[in-house]
Amino acid sequence: MPAMWPIELQEAAVEWFKVWRKRRLYRRLLRLSDRQLRARDLSRPCLMEKAYMPLRQLLAEQREVCKPR
Repeated sequence: MPAMWPIELQEAAVEWFKVWRKRRLYRRLLRLSDRQLRARDLSRPCLMEKAYMPLRQLLAEQREVCKPR
């Protein structure tokens, strides 16, 4: 049987990757004009905050949102 990474390590790597992709999406959205952002109900200041937030902080926010109640 081949060796496997610990499940927790795999899950952590996937979480970090998802957060990194989300931050990359925010940065790509910043390239749009203000008119295009308004059409998508997005605000530039909010996007800028999210786009330049540290990955650790974005991950903590995502974990809070996804926390089971």
